[in-house]
Amino acid sequence: IGKLAATLAHMQGRLRTRIEAERAAARQHERARQALDCAQTGLMMLDADGAIAYANRTLQAAVPEVATLGNEAAARLHPAFADVQRRLVAEGATFEQEVEHGGIRYQWAVNPVVVDGVRIGAAIEWRSRAVETLVEREIAAVVDAAARGDLQGRVPLEGKQGFVLTLAGSTNRLLDAFQYNL
Repeated sequence: IGKLAATLAHMQGRLRTRIEAERAAARQHERARQALDCAQTGLMMLDADGAIAYANRTLQAAVPEVATLGNEAAARLHPAFADVQRRLVAEGATFEQEVEHGGIRYQWAVNPVVVDGVRIGAAIEWRSRAVETLVEREIAAVVDAAARGDLQGRVPLEGKQGFVLTLAGSTNRLLDAFQYNL
């Protein structure tokens, strides 16, 4: 009986250690999930077969239909995912791809997720190019007008910040310098 009790005590100790390790891993996974959900950029995880395994809150807000496709093939969301899956299988390397979805241009940053040398899926960052595309069009319009001799146009500064605001403001100052010095 003493040997049995000692064996049971040993098993309980191992089980307790394993449960504590699993709880610690669960806490770590929950922290990671919360961090992903707080990210300002849309993030998606695909499993090894190209099914949607996870989409953070930012992506679900920007692309609401992604929330309804959990565990389904990402190609149902956008046909370009078929190409993404082919490239992941064939190349297994990080790459970027530009797509349009719902009238918005996105730059996808696709990163394979590899554990112990085996690709278990991919992480995809959805970077909206909406502001860049708008500014690109606005600047092209004023530059094209200036090339035709019309120096009256300006790039609106409202709603712009950072690099985009600097670019728009500098373009406007350049047009001011040409207009008033000619």
